[in-house]
Amino acid sequence: MDHSNLDTLTKAYLRGHQEDHWAWEEWQRIVKADLNAAWKLMLLMLERAESDGLGRVAAGPLEDLIDLHGHKALDLIEEECKNNSQLQVALSQVEVLFYYDEFDRWYALLCKYGLRQAPAIESRVIAPKIMQLMKCLLNKTIGVADYEFSLNAWLDRPLDDKRTQRILQAACYDVGRLNDTARPEFRTPQMLRDSELRARVEQSLGELESLGYRTG
Repeated sequence: MDHSNLDTLTKAYLRGHQEDHWAWEEWQRIVKADLNAAWKLMLLMLERAESDGLGRVAAGPLEDLIDLHGHKALDLIEEECKNNSQLQVALSQVEVLFYYDEFDRWYALLCKYGLRQAPAIESRVIAPKIMQLMKCLLNKTIGVADYEFSLNAWLDRPLDDKRTQRILQAACYDVGRLNDTARPEFRTPQMLRDSELRARVEQSLGELESLGYRTG
C-alpha cells in the first residue's frame, strides 16, 4: 500500500463515520496478515490522532496488535515507548485482561512510565476473597455474570505470588470462555457448559486451599 493510500486509510479510520467502515475492514486484514505493516500503520494513526481520538487508536489498533501478536507486538511497543510519550499514554488505555500471557509485561510498562502506581496485590489478601466468591457461585447465591464482574474487578494488577496468580488467571479464563460475547475474531475458545465451569471452579478452589489459603 503506497503512502497516499495509507493517508486515506488513516483519515477514514480516525473519522470513524459509517461510510468509513471499509477502513476498519482494511485494518483488520492488515493486522492479521502482517505485524510489521500493521505496526507502521498504527504509529501513523497515533501520530495523526487528536488528543480526543487517542482512545480510538488505543482501544482499536494498538489493542488488536497485542491481541493478535502478543509478545512480538510488545517487543515493538517496549522499544518505541522509550521515545514516544503518546504511545505510552495510549498503552494505558488498552485493556489487557488478567489471564492474558502478556498481562504482567503490559502492566510493568505502565508502571515504568508512571501510568500505574499501585503495587502488586498481596495474594494472602485477595485469595480468600476470591475463594469466598467461588463458593458463592457453587452455592448459586450469585450468578455467572456477577461472578465474572467481581473476579475481573479484583484482579486488575499482578499478584505477588505467581503460583496463586496462575490459578486465578486460569479461573478468569474459564469464566471468560463461558461468558465471552466480545471480540469473537480474536481469543474466543469453545464455550463451556455451566456444569463444566462449576467443575473448574471447584478445581481452582481446591488448588488455592492446597496453597494454604482459607476463607473467613
